[in-house]
Amino acid sequence: MGELTRAYDWSQTPVRDPKYWPQSLRTTVSNLLNSKFPMFLWWGEDMIQFYNDAYRPSLGNEGKHPKALGQRGIECWPEIWSIIFPLIEQVKSTGQPTWNENLLVPIFRNGKIEDVYWTFSYSQVLNDDGDPAGVLVTCMETTEAVLSRKQLEESEKRFQDLVMQAPVAIAVFRGENFVAEIVNDYYLKLVDKRRSEFLNTPLFESLPLVQSSTEPLAKEVVKTGQPYYGREFEVPMNRNGKIESAYFNFIYSPLTESDGTRNGFIVVATEVTEQVESRKKLEEVQSGLEEQVKFRTEELQLSNVELATTNEELQKSTHQLARSNEELSQFAYAASHDLQEPLRKIQIFSDRILHLKTLPREADEWAAKINQAAARMTMLIKSLLEFSRLVTPEETFAKVDLAGVIKDILKDFELELNERRSQVEVHNLPVVTASELQMQQLFYNLLSNALKFVPGEVIPRIEVNCQTVSFNELRKYLHKPPLNKEYHDITISDNGIGFDKQYSEHIFEIFKRLHAGAQFKGSGIGLALCKRIVTNHGGYIRADSTVGKGSTFHVFLPKDS
Repeated sequence: MGELTRAYDWSQTPVRDPKYWPQSLRTTVSNLLNSKFPMFLWWGEDMIQFYNDAYRPSLGNEGKHPKALGQRGIECWPEIWSIIFPLIEQVKSTGQPTWNENLLVPIFRNGKIEDVYWTFSYSQVLNDDGDPAGVLVTCMETTEAVLSRKQLEESEKRFQDLVMQAPVAIAVFRGENFVAEIVNDYYLKLVDKRRSEFLNTPLFESLPLVQSSTEPLAKEVVKTGQPYYGREFEVPMNRNGKIESAYFNFIYSPLTESDGTRNGFIVVATEVTEQVESRKKLEEVQSGLEEQVKFRTEELQLSNVELATTNEELQKSTHQLARSNEELSQFAYAASHDLQEPLRKIQIFSDRILHLKTLPREADEWAAKINQAAARMTMLIKSLLEFSRLVTPEETFAKVDLAGVIKDILKDFELELNERRSQVEVHNLPVVTASELQMQQLFYNLLSNALKFVPGEVIPRIEVNCQTVSFNELRKYLHKPPLNKEYHDITISDNGIGFDKQYSEHIFEIFKRLHAGAQFKGSGIGLALCKRIVTNHGGYIRADSTVGKGSTFHVFLPKDS
C-alpha cells in the first residue's frame, strides 16, 4: 500500500499534492502505512481515505480496493454510511474515541453485500493548528470468530433440543460431583424428580440410593474414557414415598471437553422393570409347569401299572402335558428372541448420538428411528404379556392387515437390508382374521430366514406375494383336506442357498437344522414355531426349494367367507 499511496495522483483530490500536506497528515499516513495492525484514515471535510496493507484483506477480492484509496467516504461506503457517519462526526466534534466489539457492519465486497463483524476504535486526528481534521480507525475483522461462536451456540442448542425431544431418558452430568447440566422430561419421570430439584444439583444428592451401585461406574467411565453398558441393572428407587427395586438398560458415555479432558458423562437409559418382572414370572410359570409335568408323568406311570385298562387315556394325557411344556418353552424362546431387534436398534442409534461431537441433520432421522423402534418394543411387550396369559391357542382373533405386519417387520431389518443393498418386493397381501402377535412371529421368522440364508457376497432378493387357491389346488399337496373352500396362498421367495427337497417336511421339526451353527446362526425352532402358528389358524405351511437356487415358503390361511 505504500507504493500505491506514493504513486497515487493526490492532486486530483481535495487533499492536493503531498508537498502541500500538513505535517500532521504526513505523520499519520506514515505511521498508518508502517503499522502491521489494520488501520484506516478519513481526512478533511470530504473524508478522503487512506489505509494500509493490514487493512487491505477486509475490502475483499472483488470489493472496494484499490478504488477506495483517495476516495470520498460517502462514495466508498454508501451501504453503511448512515451507520458510521454519526460515529465519525461524534469523534471529530467531541474528541472522545469510541470502541465497538464484534459489531455487525454489512459491506459490499467480493461482488456482494456481506455481513461482516468488526472490533474497532475511532479516534480524532488533529491538523497542525490543533483543530479536528480527520478520524483514524484501528480495527480487526472478527467475522470468522463470531460466526464460529454462533455455530457452536447453535450446535449446543440443537443438541439440547434433541436431548429434550428424544424418546428415551437422557441426562448430562459434569464436574467432580456430577452436577446435572441437561436433563429431559423422560429422565425426570424415570427418577421421579421435578426439574427444579434435580437440575444444577449433584447427582448423588438427588439420588442417594443409587450412589453405592453407580458412582464407581461413573468414575471409571470418566477416568478411562470407555463407555459402560448396563443390562437389566437393578437399583433401588424412591418413588411416591416408597423404596422399590427397578431395572434399567443404560449407557454411561464419557463427556470429552474441547481440550481433550474428560469432565463428566452422558447417560441414556430406558426402564425395563416391567419386562424383567414379566420374564421372571414366565420363568416361574415354566418351572412350575415342568414340576407339574414331572409329577403328573410319574403319577400317570404309576396309574398305568395299577390300572392297565386306562393306559390309553394316561398316554394321551402325558402327551398333552408334554406338548404343553414344549409350547411353553417355544414361547419363552420367542419372547427372548423377538425383543432383541428393537432393543438393538435403540442402542445403535443412541450410541451414534452420544459419540457425535456435532449433530448433523441425520440426527433428526436417527431420533425418529429410535422412536419407532421403542414404540415397536412397547407394542411387542404388551402383546406378549397378553399372550402369556393364554393357556390354549384359543385366542380372540381380529382383522389383521398383513401388509402392515410385513412393513413393520422390514423396519426391524432396515439396517441389514440397507447394508446388503437388498431388494424386497411385497405384493397383494390380504387382511385375515388372526392373532396379530402370531402373524408378526410367523412372518418375522420367515423373512429372517429369507435374508439369513443368502450368502454374504450375494445381494438378497426377497419377494412376498399372495394369490387365492381353491380346494382342489390345495388338496393335491396336503395330507388332509382343507376346511374352507378357498385359501390365501402367501409366498415368501428368496435367492438363498436352498435345500434338498427330501428335507421339505423335516425342516418344520423342532431343533431340526440343515446347516452348522458356525455357518448360519439359529436355534432350530423358528420353522417349528411357524408351523404351530399356522396350525393354530386352521392353515398349512410347506416349502419348495432347490439347492443353490433359493426357497419359496407357502403359507395357506383360510380366506374369510
